[in-house]
Amino acid sequence: MVTRTAHERPFLRVVNSGPEIPADRIGTLFQPFQPFQPFQPFQPFQLCQRLESRTGNPDGHGLGLSIVSAVAAVHDADLAVEPGPQGGLSITVALPGARN
Repeated sequence: MVTRTAHERPFLRVVNSGPEIPADRIGTLFQPFQPFQPFQPFQPFQLCQRLESRTGNPDGHGLGLSIVSAVAAVHDADLAVEPGPQGGLSITVALPGARN
């Protein structure tokens, strides 16, 4: 996570190193209940482990980025997403500058 100001606007950037996300899925990441599930070959043992997980959904519920989007909208912030070169995402929230 990085915070800074540029052109009198505070920025917050969060970068993760998750799986590569196809360009056609970037737009759906901010919709509620759209968790990203990268393609993986079927492996019954891993399926059993996931079904037995404590939370019921180890990969999340697809709400995190939709909440970020809603909070950004309420604050008139700009939201930008950039896929990482080896996977993952860089999410930048640019808040409006100070008001007089």
